[in-house]
Formats: sequence, C-alpha cells, structure tokens
Amino acid sequence: MKRIITLLLVAIPFFTFAQGPWEFNTASDTEGWVGATTQVNGNDGGSTVVSQSGTSLILTTTNGNPGKNPNINNPSAGISLASNNRLEINLKNNSGATWIRFHVSIDGGALNNGIVPGIAITASDASFQTYVVDLSKVASTSTITQIYLEFKKDNTPNNTNGANYNPSADETIEIDYIKPFSFVAPTKNSFTFDADVDGFTTLLRATAVQTTESTRGTLQMTAVSANTGDSKVALNSNTFKVDGTTNKYAHITLKNSSTNTRFVLSAGGSSYVPFQTYTINDADYTTYDFDLSTATGNLQPELAFGVQTTWTGTSTYAIDDIVIFQNSNYKNLTGVNTADNPKNDPTNWIIDGAEGALLDITNSIYIDSIVFDTDPGAIVLSTTSVKNDFYFTVYPNPAKDFIVIDSPKGINKVSVYTVLGKLIKTEQVTSIKHNLDTSSFATGVYLVRVENINGVATKRIIKN
Repeated sequence: MKRIITLLLVAIPFFTFAQGPWEFNTASDTEGWVGATTQVNGNDGGSTVVSQSGTSLILTTTNGNPGKNPNINNPSAGISLASNNRLEINLKNNSGATWIRFHVSIDGGALNNGIVPGIAITASDASFQTYVVDLSKVASTSTITQIYLEFKKDNTPNNTNGANYNPSADETIEIDYIKPFSFVAPTKNSFTFDADVDGFTTLLRATAVQTTESTRGTLQMTAVSANTGDSKVALNSNTFKVDGTTNKYAHITLKNSSTNTRFVLSAGGSSYVPFQTYTINDADYTTYDFDLSTATGNLQPELAFGVQTTWTGTSTYAIDDIVIFQNSNYKNLTGVNTADNPKNDPTNWIIDGAEGALLDITNSIYIDSIVFDTDPGAIVLSTTSVKNDFYFTVYPNPAKDFIVIDSPKGINKVSVYTVLGKLIKTEQVTSIKHNLDTSSFATGVYLVRVENINGVATKRIIKN
C-alpha cells in the first residue's frame, strides 16, 4: 500500500481531474451514491445503508446471512474516458471484505463486470488506504454512465470476480473520496529487481517478492496452488509501461529452481515466440530471448509459468498413454484421440492423479532481469515447434577475415543479414563446425542465422 501511495505522489503532474471528484464533504450529501437491497449479480437480501458523516461516505451493512457483498452504486457517474483512465479510491475498510468487483455501464448500456478489473483491499483497516483502478480497457471515446462497486472476498488464486462475502450486521466501510483522473505511466524498458519488484505487482495464482538469491537482486515468483491455469506476474499499469514500438526484443534472465517447464511472455493481447521450454532445477541463471516484432505501442508485459503441454490434437495415442495438459496428467482409455482436448473428452481420456498437480508450488523461479531493446541476442526465430536444445557458438567476435560457427547438434544452413534485414550471404552446410569467410564484409554489425533439424537461431557479430 505504501508503494502505491508513493507512486501516486510521483505521478501527480500527469493527473487531470474531470467528472467528480466525489469528496463527501457536505453533511447528508452522498453525491449521487446509493446502496442497494438486491445485488447486481442477483443475490438476495443484504441491504447496504449509504450515508454521509464528517468528510466520508459511510456504507453500513444491515444484516448478516443471507446478505451478501456490501455495495455502492452511482447511476449517473458520467466518467468520460477521453479525459480519465484511472479511478482513485481512498477508504477505510472496517469490514472483512478483501476484494472490490466493478460493474460499469458504458454509454448507457447494461452493467458489465468484465471490463474494469477488480482490486484487492485490506480488511479491518486502522487508517485510510489509497487504491488505484485501471479504466484503460474501456474505449477512450466512451463514458462510464453508471458504476457499481461490490465489496467481496479475494478468492486468490482465481481472483477475477471475487467470492461472495457474508457480512455481520453493522459492519462499515468509510470512503474519503473517489476521484477519476488521467495518468501517463513513465516508460521503463529495463527491470533489475535490485531493490524492489520494479512494478511487477499484478498477480494471478502466484506470489512475487523482491529477494536476494546468489548475491543477485531478483523477483522471486512462486505458484500458490496446484492449478490447471498458469501462474502469472505482470507489470502493473499504474507504475510503468514498456516502449514496444522501438524495442522489438526481450531478454529474460532467470534461475528456475522449480520443476515447471514452460513460460510465455505476453503483452497487449499477444504472446511472443518462442514459447520457452526452459530447464528445471537450475544451478545457475540462463537468459531467454523473445521476438517482439509484432508488438506496437506501449506494453504491460506478463510472464506466465506452467508445465509444458505434450498433448496434441493431431497425434495418435495408444491405450494407457500419458500426456500432459493444463498442468495435469491424462491417460488414454481407448487408443483414440479426438481433435478436442483431454479435459473435455472423457470418452477417450481420464485424469491421472489430481488436476493441476504437476505445477510446482514449493520451489521458485528467480528472475534476475528483464530487458527490452533492439538487440536480438540469441533469439530463436522459428515460430513453429522448436526444440530448446539447439544452440551454436561463433568466434572470433569481433571478426576480421572469418568466423567459426560451432554447433554440436549439427549445421544445415548459415545465412548472414545486415541489421536492417538484408541477406548478404548464405551457405549450405553438413557439419558441426563451419568456417565462414567475412573478409569482404564492410565494418559493422551483422546477424548470423543458423539452421538445423532442431530449429533456427540467430546471433550478432561485429566485423572490424
């Protein structure tokens, strides 16, 4: 909470207040906010009395079970998204609720609960706390004509909608103010985790804390429960953004102490290749490179960790064959495989063990750094199924008259490109080591692309 408040203070020059703010400073004036006796999701009972006292709006519950979810509603909010992309709420929660779910009406339409993300809040507060809600998923040309807040329970690890909360009578939530504002996140393209989590605070089925591991400052990420969904950590949009227009490559250095075998980098609705199958029980740190050539604009990168799926809809399986799907083992019953998936095909597949049991919830992934830049590094360029054991070395680098390309897995083809993507040389090869003549190359930087049966990889060289 302290970190959120500090960031708000730093970002004040970017804020411009428009609709609202609702500050509740006038006696008996709730400024258009009301409670409801029927919940927006159809639950019965549980009326919430809304009143103004001192400089706060007070929500008071009037009964316990079957009442659910203390609530507050403004049917005439009129929040213009053209001038506001955040909502700041300052409140003191004297109840046991730990989650706020937002329902909004866009341009006078029906209430929708899937657009504005919910937020976790603390329970039984000793003082007022400040929370920031991201409204940027709503089109900037729209208006939030109605907004409805439900105070629920945070049902981590599936904290999307929250779980119903049954309050006791006379629990209260005091709201000091609700302020729409405009926020421009500062750009940050390198994250080192030397002192804090560097803004990576958006979590799903995971914990993420800053810690020192092997003398390195790291982001320690751990799955919190065996689950069929991946564990995720993302850059909070209320802290920083990444420039995805200029930076077309990402480099993630981590140590995987778990038995989880897969991670995916995604941002802006896209997942970037390769979908890494990474080593487990690492003794040291490894750097993984991603191609972000399809990225545009500002990015809020997300890292998802899980167990690599081995099932494919086009493969042939025998009776008792075991496959991995959604962090779970499935056994084939019939020798038949449909084009659906094992979980939805009980005729041909049965769960072998518990769902999600393959996900390692004991050991952690330690992320040393995440860097977005223009350097492809050793990027694997193929977007198809690439084995992660393909690699090569190149020397001398910087080069003068020649370079040696060495790959224990064999070399089939070598291509050299300028940094602008122009092909200047290609050679067919059938060996594990190849000498490439560079004497005719102009001084500068080049990309060496090597292919074999395991895939494609690229490295940068400098010609002196």
